[in-house]
Amino acid sequence: MRILIVDDSPEIRNLLSLVLRAVGHEPVTAADGAEALKVIENDKFIQLILLDLNMPVMNGADFLKEHRARNPSTHIPVIVMSADESEARAMAGEADDVIPKPIDLPVLSAHLQAFAAQARPASN
Repeated sequence: MRILIVDDSPEIRNLLSLVLRAVGHEPVTAADGAEALKVIENDKFIQLILLDLNMPVMNGADFLKEHRARNPSTHIPVIVMSADESEARAMAGEADDVIPKPIDLPVLSAHLQAFAAQARPASN
């Protein structure tokens, strides 16, 4: 599954990329919501988005609104990652799933397996 990781922390992007590659996924990264919008515009094969909420330039909530407005007929599942429990709960209605930070890798793996089972194929 081709997964877009959107997080302002290079360490988190790198760690998640390594973990995802190790279990057979194709990670793509963006440092903020604005960069993520460009990635999605140029990469039509993204099948899932892991989205941090607190980022500079464009935060996760703003990215999600803009992404959905630009792509109303295409649904890419979004898993929000946040250390702020109240913020994550507020996003629960907007996102397809929410996982807490710090990220528990077995929990992330279980969530990804659930989405992989229903993912749209990455077609050319």
